[in-house]
Amino acid sequence: MKLLSFFARRFTIVLLLGVIFVVSGVWVLLSASSEKAYTISKTSRGFIPSKIVIEKGDTVVFSSEVEGEFWPASDSHPTHGLYPGFDVGRPLKPEETWSMVFDAPGVWGFHDHMDSRFTGTIIVRGNSAEDRAECLKRQKSTDLAPACWESEITHTLSQKGLAAAFTLVDSFYEEDPAFRRNCHDVMHILGAASFREFKNSPSVSAERRTSYCGYGFYHGFIETMLLENGSSNFDAVKKYCTSLGKQYSPAASGPCFHGIGHALFDSLPGSSWGSHDVMSESALSVCEKVLLDTDERIQCASGVFNSLANALSARTYQLSFSSIDVPEFCESQKEEYRESCFAEIGIGYVRERNMNRDEALSFVRSIKDYEALSQLFYYFSDETKRMMHELNVGSLSGACGALQNSVEIRHCIDGVLQGFRESTQVEKAYEISLPFCGGFSDVSHNMYCVRNIIERTPESITSNAEFLKACVASSRPEVVSLCESL
Repeated sequence: MKLLSFFARRFTIVLLLGVIFVVSGVWVLLSASSEKAYTISKTSRGFIPSKIVIEKGDTVVFSSEVEGEFWPASDSHPTHGLYPGFDVGRPLKPEETWSMVFDAPGVWGFHDHMDSRFTGTIIVRGNSAEDRAECLKRQKSTDLAPACWESEITHTLSQKGLAAAFTLVDSFYEEDPAFRRNCHDVMHILGAASFREFKNSPSVSAERRTSYCGYGFYHGFIETMLLENGSSNFDAVKKYCTSLGKQYSPAASGPCFHGIGHALFDSLPGSSWGSHDVMSESALSVCEKVLLDTDERIQCASGVFNSLANALSARTYQLSFSSIDVPEFCESQKEEYRESCFAEIGIGYVRERNMNRDEALSFVRSIKDYEALSQLFYYFSDETKRMMHELNVGSLSGACGALQNSVEIRHCIDGVLQGFRESTQVEKAYEISLPFCGGFSDVSHNMYCVRNIIERTPESITSNAEFLKACVASSRPEVVSLCESL
């Protein structure tokens, strides 16, 4: 039981890596109406809204609420070549506005040429299937690719309802490994929509697809519950999270409590913005006040740190990685929170600095007590999810096998397998996990890897015969007996 509890806590924390969350005022879905002009304002907090969905032919008006000149233009800085024509061409005075008609479907990132830290995204809809294909082709090498799926799914959600949106998610999941890498945020959208559809019911019926993509569905559901109903709803939220673990799966309650931390951080008043210390302390104090169980508090704290990492990366709430000493900040946290702090903010820092693997490993090993905090686990889980669109399980086996000792190798194995679970349908995770395990020349590591699959997610093995067949195909003879024991 202690082993399962340890894995459950790891599972909860790692779900949260590298994720961008949907909060009120950031994602704006604009349904079809007679109004065809939308305004984006530059504020001290960034462009508001920072992401909008419009139709082909609609107009966007850019304005400013702050002192100093501004210059809205298409990415990339400074050439503005992503969308030729999306460029005012000169600095605008604060009182000036500039408008543009968007007639090219796609996902268009933009920034302020005068201060490129200010960024946003405009999604222009046309014909769904064609748009998505062109959008993905255009955005393949950028961080905007997930918005290509978000656009079509949110449109399906608004036009055909939740069931149709889930069906679309299923088809994307089957068709495109890159979607599986980026689908956590999409499931947030469906979770939020589910809360609004079923908020008069005692719960949402749990089913297979709500577990996809690192339980992002429950993150979105619980965040929306708290953001819309306020802190007075904590008792209802706690009851809901607890019931998920009892009625559906123990693994589902962790992401639910994690969602509480997200909602707390993302609803803090503007007076606390600009200070990562004040913001995190304010949100953590509520986690501690309303959640008496240690594991539940840790899960709530992981949501706080994940939201902070997202804000630092996106430069929202007047925060950025340039203003925080990550090791110092995480080491100053209570002992029970340090692991999730380093998992969220430490790995976020690795990505912010675009570290290669050698640089990342050097940084991870420099963290005080990094072995006790299992930072290699979080790093390789995140690394695996980022590789899913061009997966090479042999390279991952080789990367783990080349580490310094067996302790590091096992943390790496745990992390890679977790990355697989979050990036594939749960019942199919072993199809890529077993070949990864088979890539180890050391029998003990091969054995440890296969045992990890069997013990951590037994519900994923829906057919013992198929699992054994896959095990035989990729494992050493000494390991096959372990699979036969099922």
